[in-house]
Amino acid sequence: MDNTSQVQPSDSAPTTGMPTSPYGEANDWMSQPEAPLPPKRRSHRTLVVALVTCSLLLGVVGLVFWLNRSPTCLSDEDYRALTGDERTDPLSSRTSFSTQIIYFVPDSTDYDYTDMVEGDALLNIGEFYASHREKSIMITLDGNYYSDSQLELTQRRIATVQASLVNAGVDANVITITEPTLLPLDEPDENGDNPNSPIMVTITSADTCN
Repeated sequence: MDNTSQVQPSDSAPTTGMPTSPYGEANDWMSQPEAPLPPKRRSHRTLVVALVTCSLLLGVVGLVFWLNRSPTCLSDEDYRALTGDERTDPLSSRTSFSTQIIYFVPDSTDYDYTDMVEGDALLNIGEFYASHREKSIMITLDGNYYSDSQLELTQRRIATVQASLVNAGVDANVITITEPTLLPLDEPDENGDNPNSPIMVTITSADTCN
């Protein structure tokens, strides 16, 4: 009888190098630390919206500042630019700066070109206004009349001067029209003893100018 032991097959499979559980590999994979997520990239759209919002806010602040700023008062140098002469009036430009007298042909709304070119005088004011928009410029129109029958003519003359100034480039909102003044017939006007009332164009600066 052969004493050699015969190895009997075992019902249990060897465990060396084998997982202890049928789910061992899955469990090992799940137990591994999670990989860090990639950093989120800032949305370009969000950045653009932020930049546009900041630009709009800065624009609104700048506009409010510009609208609320006080324009500069008219100066002696501005007077030379308007008239070509030196200013001798000691009063502030808020009170008195320049007055242009506009004469008319008797009993009409036509400018009197005998002594001076009235149309050119008004064009000159328009050019001055256009080149000095950073300045405070206020224009007042007024005139006198000597009888009730002349009031309507004086009002039409004022309207004629106003239209000429607007056509010359002056903004209508800086022009103020005052009610004509009734004067006695024995009080001469700027045109001598002839009660043919001219229209005064007075330029000043606003009280709020710097």
